[in-house]
Amino acid sequence: MTKPLYALTNQDIYNLARSAMDSACLTIQHELFNDSNNDFAEQFFTGQNFDQIYTVLEKYIRAEITNHILKD
Repeated sequence: MTKPLYALTNQDIYNLARSAMDSACLTIQHELFNDSNNDFAEQFFTGQNFDQIYTVLEKYIRAEITNHILKD
């Protein structure tokens, strides 16, 4: 990401969380089946399942940002 941390928007954080979720699904699919078909993941991670994972990832991303800022 090329933006300074203080300039990240909620949309940026959403996009980052979504990218992390997609990467995790692809890794699982590749390791289990040597396949990267995301159809089932897209079905599984809708509604409440998506919301729960997104909430955890959002908290983690914000904690990482805070931790990085405090270190500097």
